Amino acid sequence: MKPLSWCAVRYDNDIFPGIVQDVDENDCVLVNTMTMTRAGQNRFYWPMREDIIWYQPHDFLCLIPPPQPVTKRHMMLQKDVWEKLCSRIDA
Repeated sequence: MKPLSWCAVRYDNDIFPGIVQDVDENDCVLVNTMTMTRAGQNRFYWPMREDIIWYQPHDFLCLIPPPQPVTKRHMMLQKDVWEKLCSRIDA
């Protein structure tokens, strides 16, 4: 079994962490993404149904370390990683 590769993607100008499932010959990336909570920025959880989508290369932001648990269900990205991603979206 290959190791999980965590990444950040952009969808509707928001940032979502997820796990890379596949990469095609055009560098599009298939990602199982987490959902953003309404409990503030940088809070994510796994949705009840998997959210697996192909992302174009320009929406694939970068590989990231795995999110850290905040509660039993919610997770967050490391603060410095989150800030770097936000600066890329705002630029």
